[in-house]
Amino acid sequence: MMNRFWRRGAAGWALWAVCAAALLAGGAGSAMAGSNGNPVLNPMARGFTLSLELGYLNRDMEFDGEKDDLGSYSMALKGTYGITSRLAVFGRFGMADLRLDRMGFNGSLEPSYGAGLMFALYRSKKDPSINIVLSGAYDRLQSGEGGTDLDANAFRGSAIVTKGVKNLLLYGGLRLSAVDLSGDGKIPGMDSDDPFGFVAGVDYGVSERIYLMAEID
Repeated sequence: MMNRFWRRGAAGWALWAVCAAALLAGGAGSAMAGSNGNPVLNPMARGFTLSLELGYLNRDMEFDGEKDDLGSYSMALKGTYGITSRLAVFGRFGMADLRLDRMGFNGSLEPSYGAGLMFALYRSKKDPSINIVLSGAYDRLQSGEGGTDLDANAFRGSAIVTKGVKNLLLYGGLRLSAVDLSGDGKIPGMDSDDPFGFVAGVDYGVSERIYLMAEID
């Protein structure tokens, strides 16, 4: 029964829409009362922060001299804990799909999880939202279609620059990544072709401890 639920993409999107609405409703009052219109965003804030992430990943995959294009839409609830003003760890759990263009595979949304850490290499003394942040992360994704299941292990290291504009935190930078894709025999195992690329995203501060995030990788 649970497997059938996770495979219903519409139900998954609806669930996370409800989560986003709950975060907005729960944080809106504190954001207006506490920030007085001033930026509250700090990507390396100490203590615990909670965010709802929407992401898109695209990679060129290679197998036996052939290539395919891997795409994945994801939604995750991410918890981040700032150990110090420069070091933070995070974990996330949500749902993601996997798609292969050449193979014609369009998998459903299924559970995904990941973890990582961030280190602020540089922080502006005048504006704490301006940072150069190094990060490393591991994510596990899975998806199925018509009896065929795929599993992906994604590793990523990145160096990004952040800048806050009112309640928005904009960021972008370079990433180094590797994706290992394995199937159940109907689709061959694949590895990502080019490890280098770009990452960009935006965070919206609902309150000082609650964020909505969108990222393209």
